[in-house]
Parts: sequence; structure tokens; C-alpha cells
Amino acid sequence: MDPIAGIINPPDWQSALQTVKVMQGRNAESGCLLHDPIAALTGSAAEDRTGTLRLVFCGEIYNAETLRQTGSAADFLLRLYEEKGDLFARELDGRFVFALWDARKRKLLLGRDRAGEMPLYYFIRRNMLVFAGDLRALRRHPDFPAEWSNQAVADFLSLQYVPGPRTVYRDVCKLPPASVMRFFPDNGSLSIEKYWTLSFLPKQRISFADAKAELRSLVRKAVCKRLDPAGEPGVFLSGGVDSGIIAAVTAGLTGQTELPAFTIGFENAAYDERELAKASAQYINQRSACRLRLHEKKLPQISFRDFCKWFGNTGELYCDTSLLPAGALCAFAREQVGMALCGDAADELFGGYERYLVMRLARRCNFLPEPVRKPFFRGLQCCFADAGERTFSGRIRRLCRTLGESAERQYFSILDRCPGAVSAELFGERLTGLADPAAAFILPHSAREAAEQCMETDFHLYLEGDTLPKMARAAAAVSLNVRSPFLDRDIMDFAASLPPEFKVCRRKRKYILREAFADMLAPEVMAGRKRGFGVPVSSYLRTVWQKEVPEVLFSERMFHGGWVTRQGVESLWKEHLDGVRDHSYILCNLLVLSLFLEDSALNAY
Repeated sequence: MDPIAGIINPPDWQSALQTVKVMQGRNAESGCLLHDPIAALTGSAAEDRTGTLRLVFCGEIYNAETLRQTGSAADFLLRLYEEKGDLFARELDGRFVFALWDARKRKLLLGRDRAGEMPLYYFIRRNMLVFAGDLRALRRHPDFPAEWSNQAVADFLSLQYVPGPRTVYRDVCKLPPASVMRFFPDNGSLSIEKYWTLSFLPKQRISFADAKAELRSLVRKAVCKRLDPAGEPGVFLSGGVDSGIIAAVTAGLTGQTELPAFTIGFENAAYDERELAKASAQYINQRSACRLRLHEKKLPQISFRDFCKWFGNTGELYCDTSLLPAGALCAFAREQVGMALCGDAADELFGGYERYLVMRLARRCNFLPEPVRKPFFRGLQCCFADAGERTFSGRIRRLCRTLGESAERQYFSILDRCPGAVSAELFGERLTGLADPAAAFILPHSAREAAEQCMETDFHLYLEGDTLPKMARAAAAVSLNVRSPFLDRDIMDFAASLPPEFKVCRRKRKYILREAFADMLAPEVMAGRKRGFGVPVSSYLRTVWQKEVPEVLFSERMFHGGWVTRQGVESLWKEHLDGVRDHSYILCNLLVLSLFLEDSALNAY
């Protein structure tokens, strides 16, 4: 049996399975056949003249001209490998995965981009390495290790995703971002090496004025690199700072007279940013020769069937419900354009989340002894109603919960959707006695300041595990190419090197980003509070979804496997319907778990 098999973004899963079977039929001397990724947005396969080097590449390289690219991306990477060696990916700026087979050295290299925009999964069986860009493709392999990881399920119920490099399957891993794997099939040895890491030290000695000027220049360059001269780009435009900056910069660089911009919203005002998007577009149009042509759409109520469609077919445990509007936005944009720019990653790099301010406050309150601090803030928490994440009382309640935690659990508690009081009643025998999910958040930090440590954690966990997969899935569903200039390698390095007060200054978040582009942002956008790209799921569960949810939530497959208890699920459901607590996050996680159990049963082999 050939010791190597590989699939990267195949056009359909049946052909993927056939490809693997063909590979298994070849002997080891023939090397590794890699499937040509014809379904990828950009993808190519190549081999050298002697046939000893073979490579398949999926993704995009944005600095290829700088690196003197000729021919296809795969041809270029083969030459770069011969010049630079195994860690040639450190020369690249882009989003990509690749697999390179060196027959002379009997070595396979797998690589992934810096931020982890594109995933790569793998497992090893009988000295054979099997890899794919999608868990659904990998599951088609006859040797796929289908046993679940109990710890991964517990982590998912808390976080809405499974932190890498773990997956829901115990013996399947995800290659970490900015990493290259070396695999030698003759002896089965494997090693993984980082070719880059986001380092928050040392800090630049730079004035705020110079930093603003440098940031403007870097963003312009990043947008320019991501514009395709052969096609008309579009931009996503919400009511926020990040997309407003990208839209304004793109309008100044595209060379077109009009630039399509896309925004969506709901009737619920707490989730609707269309008016702010209009204000942003009007402000940009007054200052740019290129006019934003704003396309807006009010979404109808999202059906429970749509929820099941999106989250029952991801191939892994994942439940960020903002995937629903992201999918609608991508479909809306795809009607007009094939490529769109977005503002993803600015929050993680420049301190955009409110939780960074919360953690600064928490560190200041930690001078109080835990025996005093914990009962005080936990008691204070009970004075505020759990009326939902976007309400004032809900925000204060979460703040008190965080301040009432031990120092090492405080940041995790902000993101935890299944706190101890819930998990104690909810978890079945398979999920009891496991490691604390907070352990995933205990990472070595290069940052020294509280808010920056949280940004560093988010970059390595939340961005790769939640934010980027959301947009990738939404875009892939409609074959839309979505690019994020803030993930440019120079911007990432620059952001990490800035003093923390340039990013989170007193109560101001994304301070330097706002100040550097203040002349491009509408006053309403500058003054607005970050809302996030959400869905009124809490209300849906009590109204339009209420009749359909129990069939999935109380499916027997949920309780027979020992994952969760019926009593725990019933308690959460009743409290949510009665308005006693907002359990929308954990209820949605449980719905996805049930859908995933059904999908696994249907695809058992």
C-alpha cells in the first residue's frame, strides 16, 4: 500500500474517495499522486522536469510578483522550495495550503498559511499519512479513525468550536497555522515546525503620528495586493470601522468609477446596521472619485431549516450563528461580483473586542483576595437579569461573572457558553471528569500587558477556530472569493509590535485604527458602538423556531451515548422559554451536537 494519500479541496467527495483508492493501489516507488484541486478558487499542481518533485497548491499568494513569479503558483513554489528549503513558506504572503512530495528524499511536506485561513486535516494509519482540506473528504477514507474525542465535545459546548490542533475525532489533527509538517513514509517519522509566529515583543519605538502614517501605508499596500486587475471587486460594508476602512481604501485604489458594496440587516434594530452602512457609503462618496454603489438587503426571519442546513453539514462541530448572516451576505454579493474584500481580523490585531477592556478592569480588581472578590461579584451578578448578550443588564451580568472568577479563568469565563453550574447538570457520563476546557486558553504569551495577552490568545484560538472558518464556509457555499487585507503579513507583524496603548487606550478600542483613518470614516461610524455580526437567535428559539427545535434537541441519540442528560437539556430549554435565562448559545451548541450525531450515524462505515 502506498504510504501517502492526499486530497485537497476535491470537486466532489466521491471523486475524492476514488482518488484515495487509486493512491492506495500504487506502490511506494511511484511517489504520491496528489489530486488536482480544480474546485478551489485558485489552485494548481506541478512537478519538476525529472518528476521527482510534485506539488499541489490551493489558495492565493499576494506577494508573488515581488518574488518574481512566473508560471503557475505551484511551479513557483517548487522553485522556491529548491532555493529556500523546507521552510520556503516563510517567503509567502497569502492564504494557502500545499503538499509537496520530494521523491529523492522520500519526504512529504504539508504547509499552511500564517493565520490559518485555509485548514488542513490529517491522520496516520499503518504508516500511511492521509490528509485533506476538509474533514468531510477525510471521512471518506476507509481507514478514517471515527472515534470521537470526549474532550473535544466538552470544549465545543463551551466555545462553539474545537480549538486546534484537536478535532472532534480523537486521532485526527489539524495542522497548526504557520507550520510545515515533514513526513517520512519509510519509517513513519513526523515533525511539525513553525516558520512564523506573531510576536508582541520587542515593541517598536515609534511616535503615534508615525505609526498612523505607517499603518495607512500598510493597509493601502495590502488592499492593492488583493485587487484583481482582471475582475471587478466588491466590498462588504457594515456599520463598523473595519469594513468602512477597507471600503474607503479600496475606493481610492480600484481605478473604477463605481465599487459595489454589500450590506444586510434585520428588522430587529439591535442586529441591523444598514443605516450606519448608508452613512459610511455617503461619507466615502463625498471624498472619493470612485463611488460606492451600496446594495442593501433586509433579511427575512431565518428559518430553523436554514440553521440545520448550515450547521448540519460543516463536517465538524462548529456553531457560531453569525455564519447565518455571513452566508446570506456572501450569497447576496455573489449575485454581482466574484471577489469581495472584508475587514476580518482587525478586532484581534488592534483590540476591537469589549472583552479586552473587561480584562484590564479584571486585572485591576484582582488585588482583592479571592475569598472576598469571588462571593462579592457573584452576589452582585444576581442583581442583574440575564436578558441577553446585547442588553445592558446582560453585559453587566457577564462582567460580574468574570470579576468573580479566579485570575487564571477570567478570560475563558467571558467566552464560556457552558459554565460550571450548567455543565454540572448537563454533562453525561462521557463528559464528566475531563480536563477543564479553560486549559486550552493557557498559552505561552509573548505579550506582557493584559489586553494584548487576550489579543494573542484570540489570534491563536478564536481567529483560527471561529472567525476565519465562518467566512470561509459562507464564501465557499456560493463560490465567492473573500479576501481580508488585515491578514497581510506586514500588517500582522506591525500590529503586534505597537505599544498596547496604541490599540486599547483608556476606554477606546482599536484606537490607532480609528485615528489613522479618521478622515475616511463617517462621524456616526466613529461614534458607534461595536455590535458584531449576529442573529436574534435568542428570540427565534422562543418564537419562530420553538415548535421545530424539540425534535432535534431531544433526539434519543443525544442521551443514549452518555453525552448529555435529558434533565439538563430540559432545564435549559424551559428556563429559556420562560425568559428566566438566555441560554441561546448553549442550546444552539446542543442542536449542532445533535445534528452532528445524526450526520455521523448516517455516514457510518
